[in-house]
This record gives sequence, structure tokens and C-alpha cells, in this order.
Amino acid sequence: MLQTQLRTPSQHFEQTNPLLVAQAEDASESLRNEITAGLYSRPENQNRPRLAHTPDGQPQQNEKRPENSGERTTTHSEHRKDFRQGTARHVGYTELVRDGVFIRKPLEGSVFERTKPVQFIVLHSTETRRVADAERVIDSWNNRGDNGKRVNPGTQFVVDRDGKIYTTASPDKATIHVNDSLTRRGVKNQNSVGIEIVHTGEQQYTYAQKMALTRLVSYLQDRYRIRDSKIVTHGQIQPATRTDPVGFDVSAFHRNRKQFRETAQVLEQQKLRSKGDV
Repeated sequence: MLQTQLRTPSQHFEQTNPLLVAQAEDASESLRNEITAGLYSRPENQNRPRLAHTPDGQPQQNEKRPENSGERTTTHSEHRKDFRQGTARHVGYTELVRDGVFIRKPLEGSVFERTKPVQFIVLHSTETRRVADAERVIDSWNNRGDNGKRVNPGTQFVVDRDGKIYTTASPDKATIHVNDSLTRRGVKNQNSVGIEIVHTGEQQYTYAQKMALTRLVSYLQDRYRIRDSKIVTHGQIQPATRTDPVGFDVSAFHRNRKQFRETAQVLEQQKLRSKGDV
């Protein structure tokens, strides 16, 4: 994710006032943290701190609020709610990135145009030697390559331990997350979407992770019309060399996922009835 650096505006005050300087620095730091954390579009952050000066030292101008900004905020909030409830099939990938549901951290290289439609979802676990969060895992992928050609591995999604969902590429694109020469059941990089779950050693998968994974898989199922039987683990389709996701209760996940989808279908019907479409 792009890191935005803001210079402290204290140097631009005509008369240095320690209290104003501290307030300006706090506002600058708060805004920088919001951008870095991907929270800028959340409703609670719409009334964000205003700086006395812009980052380049110019006096801050009064912003003219777009007439339809309230509508956009509502739409963003609705999209996040739809994703949480499993009713976001109508919302595109780009919109979910914009609305902060997915945190964009691009994979540098090894992202390809698809030659086949998406038919499978493959679940992985990161299994790093040392504890590493999603951003560090993606950084490690980007530091790998074949003589600078950037032929590096990576999944389209990474679910962090706090439930945040990072995305390295659109699921409409193919990445390298399985070994095509060793896979079974017809799974290939070109016809599958990969999801990494952050996990190391004896760690337990968190509730936030499992809930985020359930929502993500359900969303992808709806968007690409993927059957339940096509949701597989890396270990199932590449057993010669892989066993991941390690220590993950696949049966419990599928039970919870199906229950989640049944509830989502009920909510979908209720929405349609409230609109008079049923």
C-alpha cells in the first residue's frame, strides 16, 4: 500500500504557538495513519482532521463538498455491509478495493491475463519460518524473482490474522500459486483463484480470519459461479509437495460457509421483497 508522508505544518505558522503546532502534528499523524491503514473511506473517518496547511505548505482552502458525496458515502457503507452479510455479488472487485473491504498491495510481476474462466478457489496457508503479517508475506513475494524477471509466486488474496483482507491482483487475473505440473482435479493457475491464510507453526487460526475467509470465499463463489466441490485446499490438489493450509479444519469451514450462504440467501430474498421485486 502506498505510504503517504505528510510534512508537519508547524514550520508554516507565522507565529509559532506550541499548542497549535502540537494540534497540527497530531492531525497530520492521524491522517497519515488513516491512509496507511486503509480506513480513509470508512464512515467514522469522514470527518477527518483538517490541517492548517496542505502537505506542500500552501494554505488550506475551504473544500467544496460534492453534492452527491452523501450518496457515495451511503453506497460505500452499503457495499461493506453487503460483503459482511454475503450479499455483495452485485459489487465489483474495484469497488470493494475503493471501499476498503480489500486492502490493495500489488504483486510485482507474475500477474497474467487469464486464458480460461475461473473454476476453482484454492486455500493456502503462508507457513513462514518466522511470524509475519500479510504485508510482510507479500513483500517477501515481491523480493523473489528469476534474474530480475519477476517470476514470483503469490495468491490474489491474503487473509491476515486480524481479519483484514489484502489483495495483490484482481481475481480476473491469474497468478502463480500452484505448480501446474503437479496439480490434480484439473486445477491450474489459469483457472483458479488463490487465497493465503496467514499462519505460522503452532498458531491457531483466529475467529476474525475464519469469518473473513468465509465472506471472501462466498463472494468469489457468487461472482464466478463456483460450485462447492471446486473449493479446495493446496494439499488436496497438490499432495505430492503440499499439505496446507496446515492445521485448518476444512470440514468445519465448509459447514460454517454453507450456513453463512443460507443466511445470506434469506437476506437477499428479504431485500428483494422490500423493493417489490418478488
